[in-house]
Amino acid sequence: AAARRAACANNLGQLIRATHAFESTHGALPPAATTGRTYAFHGDPLAMFSVHCRLLPYLEQVALYNSINFIAPGYVAVTDFNVENQTAARTQLNVLLCPSDPRGALNPWAPTSYRACLGMGLLRRQPGGSFRASDDGLFVWNTGGEPFREGLSTAAARDGLSQTLAFSEKPIGSGPRGVYSPFRDWAAVDGPSPTINQTADLWLNTCARLTAPIKSGLDAGGSWLLPGGTFTNFFVSAPPNSRVPDCGPGLILVHGISAARSHHPGGVNAAMADGAVRWFSSGTDLSLWRSLGTRNGGEAVTEESL
Repeated sequence: AAARRAACANNLGQLIRATHAFESTHGALPPAATTGRTYAFHGDPLAMFSVHCRLLPYLEQVALYNSINFIAPGYVAVTDFNVENQTAARTQLNVLLCPSDPRGALNPWAPTSYRACLGMGLLRRQPGGSFRASDDGLFVWNTGGEPFREGLSTAAARDGLSQTLAFSEKPIGSGPRGVYSPFRDWAAVDGPSPTINQTADLWLNTCARLTAPIKSGLDAGGSWLLPGGTFTNFFVSAPPNSRVPDCGPGLILVHGISAARSHHPGGVNAAMADGAVRWFSSGTDLSLWRSLGTRNGGEAVTEESL
């Protein structure tokens, strides 16, 4: 168990080093979702690709990166993969799989155990009545509609790179033939009232009340190629190994509960934005975890609390 935990930490270390190499090349971090180029032949929505896709060249996977068709039609679920990207989507990478996760070898596509931090996973009401996801983590969603628009620079982490989460772990879902498990799967729900700010605590209360979900998602982490809280992102709205099950609206969970969890006894590994990989116990204080998950909240986090 100790060896698997160490190997998992090494994988996370490779991910954060690849992230720094990307930032050195592009002058910015990879976004939580990259918008593909316009697909000229029919009116499908633009495809969205994960942080992990953009990091491939820095994980010694240049050929795999070059095989991805970024002008393919859009998709939001593993059942939607078009023929252009099925080969890439089936290519499993050991660096993206925790050796303690037994579901890695059972998934029909190429899954991942590691998620990029999106922050709190809440919605804020905007002037005019619209809502916007919090976008307060190290990685932010590309909402500009510009193909290959990059994310933030590391300078945006004003709380300090050593006090900002970059990646953590999450179990791979039960898969298409599995049975719903609140530890590794998620549930689609409408969520709190659409007329108010959908805070992290409101989502915690909503997801905590779930008993038998009407619609469960068994595809958590089911592809390293796709973005969102379903596949390659996590939120700090709930603490590590939270007993509150993951839930949220839609197919790719851009807000809601998508908590860091692991198959390691007692906690999770996490990579900080400065490159350090730390161990966080399941009893980590929720306010501390949330402070670490936001890049510029101004919270005071001492070295002793870590």
